[in-house]
Amino acid sequence: MKPKVMQICLSDGWGGLEMYPARIIPELARQGWEAHGLALEGSRVASSLVDAGIDPLTVGSRGQALWRVRRILAYLKAHGIEVLHCHKSSDLRLGALLVSLRPQLRLFFTDHMGVTRPKRDPFHRWSYGKVHRLFSISEATRRRNLNAFPLPAERIRRLYLGIDPAPYVDDLDAGEKSALRAELGIPEGRWPLGCRGVSRGARGRRCGSKPWAGWPRWLPTRPGKGC
Repeated sequence: MKPKVMQICLSDGWGGLEMYPARIIPELARQGWEAHGLALEGSRVASSLVDAGIDPLTVGSRGQALWRVRRILAYLKAHGIEVLHCHKSSDLRLGALLVSLRPQLRLFFTDHMGVTRPKRDPFHRWSYGKVHRLFSISEATRRRNLNAFPLPAERIRRLYLGIDPAPYVDDLDAGEKSALRAELGIPEGRWPLGCRGVSRGARGRRCGSKPWAGWPRWLPTRPGKGC
């Protein structure tokens, strides 16, 4: 029988964090897991889970999820789900409550954002104490989490988000590359660099793009690759 996991994301927003639960479902399936989901009714998260091929359990609000915890436990039991995966710290209240009521459940949490202040008060000691593994999406995030969370180091692991590179494979022929360079105004022999994502200050992408200007001083001139 396949192992089963419930992805929990009770967010009414729609950003990279909210997109991730549905994005990992194909890889989970490839590795032999059966994925389930818990989301807010009418949310983009819920619709993305449907698009990924699963029919999520939905609730009207985070508060409703807490007082309908027996319904969620019944769903977990009916489907033989023993692994929970949260993506927002606010969802750990529910995840920790589920584990408290059914200790055989294993709770995993992916910290997508990183923390800067300690989370060692009684509430966080209780909620994070129920986490079997905390995944940090980078080594820098992991170092911050080691200082912030009330967990032993062996329960805080680095796990890069990762992407499927197949859609980004270079499949342009020489003529198409030259045409694309001309369209973008990129001279032959120069390296184009791109940064995909939201260009807001908090994202760090503007700051991260500044070192590119220094590349001509650091690297010798060499033939361009790609397009």
